[in-house]
Amino acid sequence: MLKSFYLGVLVLIVVCVICLMTNSWVYIYQISGVIGGVSLIACGISIGAFQSGGGAGYGGDLVSDIMSQTKGSQDTRVKWSTRFLLFGLPNAIAASIYIYIVFLT
Repeated sequence: MLKSFYLGVLVLIVVCVICLMTNSWVYIYQISGVIGGVSLIACGISIGAFQSGGGAGYGGDLVSDIMSQTKGSQDTRVKWSTRFLLFGLPNAIAASIYIYIVFLT
């Protein structure tokens, strides 16, 4: 699981290097914000947070119907959503800090 977090930190470092090379820190907001947002949305989709109890499926199983899923299917779904969350978290935090510093101060 920590590989996803380290990969997210590595992507954030690459974005910071790009910002240093171009001397434009707006890329933290643009690139890291998009990466963080897409990762968090993918986390919500994979865990089934955006469902209203309908019949949307993930991997052949109904995400909203916990009783019809096997234990392995539930574990895989939770594992992937955790990976998405850990990957996007450093980028979302960096974009949030940038927004706070630039726009709110």
